Amino acid sequence: MDSVKSDGNFAKLANTENPNEEKDTLDMCFMIDCTGSMQPYINMARDKIKEGIEKVKSQYPNSEIKTAIVAYRDVKDKKRFEIFPFSHSVDEARNFLDNLRAEGGNDVPEDVNGGFQKALYSLQWTADSKLLYHIADAPCHGRQFHNEADDFPKGHKDDMPWTKLIGEIRKREINYIFFKILSGTDKMFSEFVKIFNRSEERRV
Repeated sequence: MDSVKSDGNFAKLANTENPNEEKDTLDMCFMIDCTGSMQPYINMARDKIKEGIEKVKSQYPNSEIKTAIVAYRDVKDKKRFEIFPFSHSVDEARNFLDNLRAEGGNDVPEDVNGGFQKALYSLQWTADSKLLYHIADAPCHGRQFHNEADDFPKGHKDDMPWTKLIGEIRKREINYIFFKILSGTDKMFSEFVKIFNRSEERRV
């Protein structure tokens, strides 16, 4: 059963009937906005990710767990992406997190679409259970998703259609969990839910 769930600052698009059921293998990717506007929150974001890793490890004590991290910024930034591929090493994931710096970004929206592309197509998802955690304080490009000034109001030329990206999340049965920092991302997640639900209607 597919569902949309919300718990405080967490919102979830669940692709499995019981996403908390323990499986033999688990892939979890943390996708984080690392632009300059995240500077006040970057330590909190690191702590949340580390906390999430420990929580999942305790929740799935008998599972083989791999962790990946996708840090994204904006389309004009020199370090547009930093990627830590799936690994069994929690220590290496923590070291990668500790070296991340909040920098770049121009207008309010960021390259969320590019972050999704890297998470979905640059990482090797192989586990029985899949989790994608997204931590951000800003929406994606495209005025459909926010009410802010946007250098790319129709989306960037490198963007993939959101129907394809969210459809890919559904197809691969990845459970997507969004951690909201500011209310400016509310409209974005609401639009994600609409796309998610429309993809379900087409599938039925």
